[in-house]
Amino acid sequence: MGQSFNAPSEDGDSKCDEHMPEKEEKVYHLPPALPSPEIVGVDDADKSVLVLTPKLAARLADALPPSCKCGTFSEVAKWYLLYSSYLNGKSFQRLLQHITSRGPTIIVIKVKDSPRVLGAFCESDWLTVAERERNAKREAAASARARREGQKQCATAAPTNQSNVFFGSMNCFVFRANAHGTDDVSAEGEIYRSHSSINSNFMYLFDTHPLEEKIGIGMGGQPGYYGWFIDRWLENGASHGVRCSTFKNPRLSPTESWLVESVEVYAVKKSIVEQLLRTGNERGKGVSCVDDNPDSKASQMLLELNGIHEFSLCDRTEC
Repeated sequence: MGQSFNAPSEDGDSKCDEHMPEKEEKVYHLPPALPSPEIVGVDDADKSVLVLTPKLAARLADALPPSCKCGTFSEVAKWYLLYSSYLNGKSFQRLLQHITSRGPTIIVIKVKDSPRVLGAFCESDWLTVAERERNAKREAAASARARREGQKQCATAAPTNQSNVFFGSMNCFVFRANAHGTDDVSAEGEIYRSHSSINSNFMYLFDTHPLEEKIGIGMGGQPGYYGWFIDRWLENGASHGVRCSTFKNPRLSPTESWLVESVEVYAVKKSIVEQLLRTGNERGKGVSCVDDNPDSKASQMLLELNGIHEFSLCDRTEC
């Protein structure tokens, strides 16, 4: 590379150069970057507190799978702000109320007292433990029915190398960025995609667990040794090890343990964003994250009618 194949001879004779036809140099253009998405679902006056910068948003938008991109290059994508700890308050329950069953999402986390930002693209729905258990029972019943009736079964089983405390699909990725572009971390964002040959431990969410330290949200790695994890208070974060086994990323945060300054979550799929623009993210306004699920409503009614449990719409103070 960089050497000419028609270099002059040792005696300085370069006549051959004069008779060599000039070769047209090929110029390889990189595809133009996608425009930064338009952030919707938030008042313009409140956008100044958001951590997600246009530069980082454009980088993340370019990395999304086709199902989360616009149909034409000229169309500007719209991302709906589902949750902001600045605007909605630091509450794990409120976070779940805003983000569950909202399709593919981008999570952006700001490390306190640092220019470092990290997060993930999550292709699958965020689901609570109860919702995942109900889905598993529903799929098992459908599979048993299909076997009895001799019908073809839908392949919905999780990957064999996915721990049972994780879920999600291989298009998930994690990222890190530095607002100042210092400490060898880009301001535009560095993206790390899954290496599912090692494991498929993509998305982690436990809203209930006998061990309090297991309650939280995270991405990648192994149980207790995550690519990143934030606790049920949305106060403490961790990014374990020098390299995550799921995404092969270096540590996303400056240190293994850190404090959370803010959390933001965006819905990024066009059809879901359009629905949210019509209806709003009403579940976030004091409504339980299971209230729009008919199965959940029926279960709640049965429990209350039998005096087993009384449900409340109020935030739990411990969350």
